Amino acid sequence: MVLKRKNTRTESDGTITAVPPRIHLVAIGNELLNGEIRDSNLAWLIKFFTRRGGEIISATIIPDDFSAVEHELRRAQETAADLMVTTGGLGPTDDDATMAAIGYCVNSPLELNEEALGYVKERIRELAKFRPGMPRRLNKERKSMAVFPVGGIPLRNPVGVAPGMMYTVKATTLIVLPGVPWEMKGIITDTLKTFWKTFFDSICYVRRNVTLKGIPEAELARFIRRCQKADPGVYIKSRLKVTGKIRPKTSIGSVKKIPWQIVLHFSVIECTLEQGHERVDRLIDILVKDLTKNYRYPLDINLRPGRV
Repeated sequence: MVLKRKNTRTESDGTITAVPPRIHLVAIGNELLNGEIRDSNLAWLIKFFTRRGGEIISATIIPDDFSAVEHELRRAQETAADLMVTTGGLGPTDDDATMAAIGYCVNSPLELNEEALGYVKERIRELAKFRPGMPRRLNKERKSMAVFPVGGIPLRNPVGVAPGMMYTVKATTLIVLPGVPWEMKGIITDTLKTFWKTFFDSICYVRRNVTLKGIPEAELARFIRRCQKADPGVYIKSRLKVTGKIRPKTSIGSVKKIPWQIVLHFSVIECTLEQGHERVDRLIDILVKDLTKNYRYPLDINLRPGRV
């Protein structure tokens, strides 16, 4: 069973408010914690889900350990996560025990899933076409990649062999993915493409960057604070970006030639793009007017690249 959630809420005054799905991400693997491999999956998944209107409530790296998996699954439920995504631990070796750990956590026995086995056979045949001499025998290790907790829905791996899995745990949809980045991305962007359209239905993510030169972050903070009061639901974040070589100077010269700038990021999750753009543009207008009126030093404000 795949859960369906409502991404909007009707308030008492009749307005419709976006309710972003809460997402809990977990990368599983001892090799990630001992420095053997650098994790890139979490950063990619955070960007993927945020750009679609998801709210990332946690992103964690844990070892290949039953108790660690159980702890994260419990955390996801305690924090009312709508979606929990794990990466790693689906291969054919003995330490790839994510399915067993999840089965243990949800008290569901493991069994050979025939649909998942079909995906494994299919991928072995396809990969053998491009790898002359590759063994095609369905040995115990290859079969182990199709052993799922009872009730798990197999997700075809369009790149590698090990299928992913979708599983419902109370009010949380659990998606279990391989740790190899291109396999994980293949299932997310190809196999689950239709699922995401439904999961993120009726909400969207709007962001816009503005760059400023001639004002330090410490000075900009009070203007951001005043601007934020007009709409606390819009996220505003400033960050310093160096654009050239910084050398000691007695005179700054043209403000446009300053070798650093502040990138000011505005973003919001809304029901429609139009509503999101209206809220972001309104705050940018408030901030620009405040700076123009009350900041007494030369300042360069670049409103490009505009809407995203």
